[in-house]
Amino acid sequence: MYAKCGELANAERAFPEAPSVVSWNVMLGAYARNHEAGAAFGLLRDMQIEEHGSVPADEITVLSVLPACSGPPELARLRELHAFTVRRGLDATGDKVPNALVAAYGRCGRLLHADRVFAGIRCKTVSSWNALIGAHAQQNSAAAIELFIQMTNACGLKPDGFSIGSLLMACADPKHLLHGKATHGFILRNGLEKDPIIRVSLLSAYIRCSRTEPLARVLFGAMEEKGEVSWNAMIAGYSQNGLPGESLQLFREMQSMEGHCSSVISATSALMACSELSAVRLGKEMHCFALKAGLCEDPFLSSSVIDMYSKCGFADDARSFFDRLKARDAKVSWTAMITGYAVNGLGKEAVELYGKMRREGVEPDEFTYLGLLMACGHAGMLEEGLHFFEEMRNHYHKIEPKLEHYGCIIGMLSRAGRFADAVALMAEMPQEPDAKILSSVLSACHIHGEAELGSEVADRLLELEPDKAEHYVLASNMYAGSRRWDEMRKVRKMLRDAGIAKDPGCSWIDVAGKVYSFVAGENTLPEMDEVRRMWLSLEERIREIGYVPNTTVVLHELEEEEKVEALRWHSEKQAIAFGLLRTAAPATVRVFKNIRMCKDCHNAARLISKVTGREIVVRDKKRFHHFRGGICSCGDYW
Repeated sequence: MYAKCGELANAERAFPEAPSVVSWNVMLGAYARNHEAGAAFGLLRDMQIEEHGSVPADEITVLSVLPACSGPPELARLRELHAFTVRRGLDATGDKVPNALVAAYGRCGRLLHADRVFAGIRCKTVSSWNALIGAHAQQNSAAAIELFIQMTNACGLKPDGFSIGSLLMACADPKHLLHGKATHGFILRNGLEKDPIIRVSLLSAYIRCSRTEPLARVLFGAMEEKGEVSWNAMIAGYSQNGLPGESLQLFREMQSMEGHCSSVISATSALMACSELSAVRLGKEMHCFALKAGLCEDPFLSSSVIDMYSKCGFADDARSFFDRLKARDAKVSWTAMITGYAVNGLGKEAVELYGKMRREGVEPDEFTYLGLLMACGHAGMLEEGLHFFEEMRNHYHKIEPKLEHYGCIIGMLSRAGRFADAVALMAEMPQEPDAKILSSVLSACHIHGEAELGSEVADRLLELEPDKAEHYVLASNMYAGSRRWDEMRKVRKMLRDAGIAKDPGCSWIDVAGKVYSFVAGENTLPEMDEVRRMWLSLEERIREIGYVPNTTVVLHELEEEEKVEALRWHSEKQAIAFGLLRTAAPATVRVFKNIRMCKDCHNAARLISKVTGREIVVRDKKRFHHFRGGICSCGDYW
């Protein structure tokens, strides 16, 4: 009873002095279900010592422990358990243990190992195929679809609900929308559409496959009975797939339905949507709702509250909420707060909180370290970042760095001018660098005038993602900064010839509960004459303390004065001027922008904070910039 309720301390006290194999298995399962992998494997070792008596492990023992192997950090333990299983002959008693091993290797990202275990199964059942299809669906959608076809056509096996669920997971990609529709047809022909698991899987697949098509909403609307799981799937699906407005709208719709109560899942998804929209007022409403519903002690919901405040630029409010949590033993809450400090450029605070986390006995995971590395990167704390990267790889079960971890370190090394080390680390990585890593190196080459490496990286970046205008802009700026005008003109010509439109800069600001939007070069608001006069006044004041317009960021072939005029009407400058007009000191001016802040606007905002004595916060595509007294939280290191 205690084990099933997650009361591990009481379960341990009730554990008998001379346990039977059933007692051992119950306790092992309790640890595994509660993500206590270390305790589960420690108990398994104790059981083997006790086995000198009369308690042999059985296949239930293995099946009880395997859920503890929930991801790449547990790969070493999974291999240990696999070897134990083979030595005891527990993998030959049927298909249950091998199937579970296949699924576990899939969770740990080792598809080759999963394939090998599957190949060794003598009598492959539908459950065996489901395990392998599910393993591949998480990483290799095309392979999962091929396996499903092989199971049904070559082997003549009839798929069940779990087969369809795994296949739909693989089809949840725009490239496989046609397969998803074919699977939908199979579901209808076989009368499986009322199965709740299949129905939710189908909804999720359509949301991820076709953001621009209302397929998921049509399917959802056609349901005669919409259960809590279906509502949660839709709300979470919209929130996780770039449709935060639709997610909040659906959440309100669910609230208005008689008999429907919000769950942790739906409330968490709504908070995530508020984060994406930078809608702190709505986020506070959701926070109050969660408090009234008694949901805030759930670690995942509490971490979403922390994330919402942090991504809206209210790191102090996030920390205040974190400090009031009654149960802070969940690493997800600590990780959310560390990451919140990271996006706000508060590296020292993130490192201090990590120290407190370790002192309170909470173990870090790969996400904790990613938050730490982001924090160090945003604050220019290279040595600390290198220390945590080494700690992650060589301590705490030797967590294997992912592309994101390497990206943080490569970005830090590059911005510090240590290009040889950055290039060496890129060569050491198990994967090719992605566009994020290459663009961070290219940006650093621009800062340090490293034109030779920058040219090589620019070529790789434009080859990898030739349809992204921001890459051409970055390459052009790098060449302009190095006074390599021919290469600069070549890149700008490539952009024009490709017909790729640069995303227009758009900024918005919330004043007295109303959101005002500004687009670079546009004058649609009635107050624009007032905003223009305000900006010209601000520009005159900051010129007196050293501001010089940085016209190298203007890509168009214009005269110098025309470039200066174009810079004046970048969207964040309009929003800042409007915010200063419509708010009184000492209120903070908070601006949000859809693309990365340019160098000229960054320098201007920094100086405006000095001459006005006002704090200005700008959240761009990459991070928060807190400007106070002429200094930015990023240390001009972004």
